[in-house]
Amino acid sequence: MPGRLHVRFDEHRNEYYDPKDPASRRKRANSLPPPPPSPAPQIYLQVPSKHRSHLSWDGSHRAPSLAASSHGAHSPASHGSHLSLPHGTHSPHGSHSATSHGTHSPQGSATSHGTRSSISHSRSSSLTDSPSSSAMHSSPSRSHPPLSGQPPTTRPRRHSASSYQGSARVHSLLARASQPDKHSSVALHFDLRRRPRHATDVSRHHLPAHVLTEPATSPPAASLTIACSRLPWAFRIEGSTRDARFTKTSAGATRYVSVGDLLDGLYAALRAQIGEEEYKTYADQRGVRHAFAERCRVSSRPAEEKARGLRRVDLLTTRVWFAGLERGKGEEGMWTMRVKEGEK
Repeated sequence: MPGRLHVRFDEHRNEYYDPKDPASRRKRANSLPPPPPSPAPQIYLQVPSKHRSHLSWDGSHRAPSLAASSHGAHSPASHGSHLSLPHGTHSPHGSHSATSHGTHSPQGSATSHGTRSSISHSRSSSLTDSPSSSAMHSSPSRSHPPLSGQPPTTRPRRHSASSYQGSARVHSLLARASQPDKHSSVALHFDLRRRPRHATDVSRHHLPAHVLTEPATSPPAASLTIACSRLPWAFRIEGSTRDARFTKTSAGATRYVSVGDLLDGLYAALRAQIGEEEYKTYADQRGVRHAFAERCRVSSRPAEEKARGLRRVDLLTTRVWFAGLERGKGEEGMWTMRVKEGEK
């Protein structure tokens, strides 16, 4: 439009020109493009340690550093993690490393121009001159393991004769049935909602006293840690039985976890009340409500049970029958409890 002024921002000053003025056109041709706007600073959050298991191990036992590129963009993959390995280390699995432009090479590592390139002469010379870097690249040591895909091998652990993971066995009454669907294979009938005195053996007889005092495991253990896949907790049962037939030492009989201690411990642990917050985090809330109503219905004191609210046993929903113990994975003395629906 005639007479309209156009504004152009030069790198150092503002220029006003008329489209029909030749002098203004020459200025327009010689003017520089405006500088790119400065990016907003990026904020990187520390990743919790439990999410670092999938990261590459750099051999120096340090957590990967969190770094931003020179343009404020994400240095690793555009849709990946915001983590990068420190300079001077190697990623055994081809993980992403930060560069000046945040582009990526086919191997998964970033380069300055987005193409496959080798290490520059200056950087290679600095690595050669540095004692720490030469020691890291020359021969493996305790502080710098070999840069392979697997962690360094260690001497296999020797288990003693009393190691629970190697040789411990559970009492035959508490062992997990090989065929839980068969009535004849169930060694113990124990409803976890009721007191252990109501538990019976395969012949529907109450457990005699000498069976309740027998050790729950062989060799006897002073304490047992019980976990269940349907419960978010693991609970510890301390032994309170002493019998010189099983734990006779020079100082006398020591305490161990007996069959009776185990049943009492399971009942007491599952009778603990749970709060509203724990109930809200549980997925099957409808099943928990039905289990609570059923437990109150079969109780001899339904009003009292209803007033006390939810308990841990309600989180088992319909699987409230004991189905045996088996050795768990983890620390020594860890056992996994199996549960089932119905007493058969």
